[in-house]
Amino acid sequence: MNAFTPEAPFPTPQTFVPPPAPFVPAPAPRVETSDSTPPYLKWAIAALAVVAVAEGAVIARLLTRNQPSPTQASVTIESPQPGTTVMVDGRPAGTTPLKLAVTDQTRAIRLMPSEAAAATPPPPAPVTAANGEAEKTAAALEQAAARQKSGGVNFVSPIPLDVFEGERVLGSTSSGPIVASAGAHTLDLVNTSLGFRVRQAVTIRAGTIARVPITPPMGRLSINAQPWAQVSIDDTAVGETPLANVPATLGEHQITFRHPQFGERRERVIVRADTPARVSTTFQR
Repeated sequence: MNAFTPEAPFPTPQTFVPPPAPFVPAPAPRVETSDSTPPYLKWAIAALAVVAVAEGAVIARLLTRNQPSPTQASVTIESPQPGTTVMVDGRPAGTTPLKLAVTDQTRAIRLMPSEAAAATPPPPAPVTAANGEAEKTAAALEQAAARQKSGGVNFVSPIPLDVFEGERVLGSTSSGPIVASAGAHTLDLVNTSLGFRVRQAVTIRAGTIARVPITPPMGRLSINAQPWAQVSIDDTAVGETPLANVPATLGEHQITFRHPQFGERRERVIVRADTPARVSTTFQR
């Protein structure tokens, strides 16, 4: 018997491994610029096509450090998935596709998925505005606390008076009650145009308004006419000229001169507290 000798060894079984699929990069966002865009700005805007895979966002920084005054360009930003939020310098500007006006002052443009943009907190308010609101709130609280510890005084006077405490003006008698902190106060009441000044001590109680009458002194008025006349002050007869040291309230008055032959003349005079007033007239003969 002859021994069996195989012509060739049987092949060893092999595992089939398919060839790897070709790598196809994800489409990058498309950025369009107008034909009038300066070359250096086009170069900066072209950085928008760089895709940050880890964040799923497009980041562009417009590097224009040594460029001339701000130049504006119009760009259109598109993304593989429409509706992606576009962030310009940290603020939402809209969703893709989006047409933007950018300048060389723009610092960063970022494409973010909608859920990531929603989770991004808004930029903080300017410090000046926050400080301004805080100051207003503090002032309002301080005023409310002061009102609880203050009261008022209502000066009743026939002439308007400015009210001072030391060098500080508290108000005027013509504008209503004077508000001040509760306690004892020494106030000066002044009318410069009428030469009147008086010092008044008052005690103010919290939550109440005190009524304090002020009676200015009478002024003095001397009246004369040539050749002579019957005189009335504010339509009140006071006698025949010459008249000296006629008492009159402080302020402006109308003086009427009447002569049986020469008729009537009218003059106005201001009576002050610090000096006698004088008024006269001459009739034409």
